[in-house]
Amino acid sequence: MQCKNFDKANLDECVSLYIDVFSKELWCEQNCPKKIKEYFLMLLEMNTFLGFMLVKDSQIIGVCVGYIKPYTFDDKVAKEYAIEQFFIAYKYQNKGHGKQFLESIKTQLKTQYTDINAMILNTQRKYPAFRFYKCCGFEALDEYAILACDIKAD
Repeated sequence: MQCKNFDKANLDECVSLYIDVFSKELWCEQNCPKKIKEYFLMLLEMNTFLGFMLVKDSQIIGVCVGYIKPYTFDDKVAKEYAIEQFFIAYKYQNKGHGKQFLESIKTQLKTQYTDINAMILNTQRKYPAFRFYKCCGFEALDEYAILACDIKAD
């Protein structure tokens, strides 16, 4: 297996994989290919976009898309990699491929993007993904909270 940089030429294959993965349990989503492609294109248009693909036998079996997020700390500017989506083909889940993919991404970030200090992501504690990320070295930070405000409610 090989971790490669996300390539727009593989967009349709990544969209199909996304739809397949999230149509299965736990999510059981009914996603429209056109809307998912629009979502990926919006991410790709970000000037800080950074994505990866896990390829096995010329087939994409995993995708990680996100962006480089700057922040200030102690009067310095630093960067972290914010994962927006991370998914593995259903038949390859629970076989160590996701963990291997994340390790490959960490290695690429350390060697090619030396100014990135951390990887961050959001997930719900009730999902199996929460346990997966914890097993891969992510920590739930008690001192941080995700807050939301519905701007269309008023």
